[in-house]
Amino acid sequence: MRLAGILFTLAASAGLLAPRHALADSEPAAAVPDDRARFSASFRFVGSSREEAARRAAIDRGIDSLFFAIRGIARSRLSDATKIEPWVAFSFDAEKIRVRLPSVTHVSPANGAPVDYVSGSDHTKLRQRLEAGRVTQVFVAGEGSRTNAWVLSSDARTLELTVTVSSPRLTRPVVYTLTYTRVP
Repeated sequence: MRLAGILFTLAASAGLLAPRHALADSEPAAAVPDDRARFSASFRFVGSSREEAARRAAIDRGIDSLFFAIRGIARSRLSDATKIEPWVAFSFDAEKIRVRLPSVTHVSPANGAPVDYVSGSDHTKLRQRLEAGRVTQVFVAGEGSRTNAWVLSSDARTLELTVTVSSPRLTRPVVYTLTYTRVP
């Protein structure tokens, strides 16, 4: 999940992505303070090799209708853009949501309002929202989107990440799930 290249690399790769808005423009429901406390922690990746294989298979399904000469380039760029991060940490204050990864920290208003996100010469909009045991992140660039849905188990020990990368040029969206566990 190296965000320095997630959508930016994809957008630069022959227009593989197209805009898609996954968070409604209306005001999100207020996050329950308990959700903030439950999510305020660090989690490490504990997924099996099956999750990595499922990620690769989702990429292959997403590019299988592309012209054969660009399929390898698209596969490589999607693979780089969706690398599995070894850990993630969440923190909140009254106005901000922070999702920290080894490579980057995403900060945006807690009300789900979009913020500009810039990496090098690449620009995108980031929206984050905490609602009903889920942190949803949506990255929208001129040519595409990525949605990360972080869902916390009822005992707050297991965190499941479902990633969706969408594009009309892809055969279908690239969708896969990863598992993290709370660090004591």
